Amino acid sequence: MPKRKITEAQMVIRKRYEEELRAIQPLTPAARKLLSHEGFCDYFNEICMLYPSKWEAYETLEEVHEEVFGFRKYSEFDSFRYAMKVRKQ
Repeated sequence: MPKRKITEAQMVIRKRYEEELRAIQPLTPAARKLLSHEGFCDYFNEICMLYPSKWEAYETLEEVHEEVFGFRKYSEFDSFRYAMKVRKQ
């Protein structure tokens, strides 16, 4: 397969992308834990008794997840409960 010819303009753009991607900071261990299903569940189980209801504990985790990653982990509490139930089986 012949190699593609890369122009100088493309090289400049490529270099800019490479620099931008390499500048991304690695995730902290806590952020990695929150990002995974198992870690999210671990945090939930750890803080569950610290809130008046399981829903409030879940919503707190979702708010933190949204602050850190920019999106919610689950669409709603029932989705989270179902995911936990399926994972246990």
